[in-house]
Amino acid sequence: MNENKKAVFFDCWDTLISFKMKTATWNIDCLRRHSLNSKQVDWNDINLFANSFLKSYLQSGSLYEIQAEQFLNLIVINFKLNLDCTIKECVHEILSSLSPTAIPYADLFLDLLNRDGIYHAVLSNTIYDSDDTFKLVNKLLPNNGLQFLLGSAEIGVKKPNKLFFDAGLNKAGIKKENAIYIGDSFYADINGAFFSGFNNVIWLNASHKNSSDYSKLNDFNKISFVDVSSFKEVIELYRGGRLWK
Repeated sequence: MNENKKAVFFDCWDTLISFKMKTATWNIDCLRRHSLNSKQVDWNDINLFANSFLKSYLQSGSLYEIQAEQFLNLIVINFKLNLDCTIKECVHEILSSLSPTAIPYADLFLDLLNRDGIYHAVLSNTIYDSDDTFKLVNKLLPNNGLQFLLGSAEIGVKKPNKLFFDAGLNKAGIKKENAIYIGDSFYADINGAFFSGFNNVIWLNASHKNSSDYSKLNDFNKISFVDVSSFKEVIELYRGGRLWK
């Protein structure tokens, strides 16, 4: 067991790798490629439906997660699409419509963790396949030493739900008192990790957002975190022995 070891857990999207789209219709491109009745349906309507559904879902603040397979199946049924493959096969193609890049200096921080034998893994909200997501991370950040990527779609709960963070810590065999969490979302990552009892939480705030924008969160004034703009600052904290409390 690793329960007495220090550990670093990361969010994935816009923390380790960027979320950049090749096309505005990236979520449904896979369906269009495999639709046998593509010319008989209105893809603009389908795209509007998909975007509206996901926006509503994300804004709901749900502590529970759906899967991409369910999302695509909803579209297939509502728009009577006939596919030349399974929906599960389409799911594995979705991320190919993204064009992510590694977040600057993330590789250097991961190198330090590898050098010093610090346990590290990814705990990420995503409706998409965890293995497909991890392949992207490994491609963009080779030799990263990450032990695993746990996606919320795997277990049906999502940040800031404490159950999600607990599952990640239990999978790693790490005590929360020895773990820090780094993420870009104040609501999901910072709020969630803090109230899940992590030793420290780091807000990777590249956009320089104001934390007071989240003041309506329950017990907002109790949330303790470190606000940084890049992994350069995280590296400085680590080298200075200030990453853990």
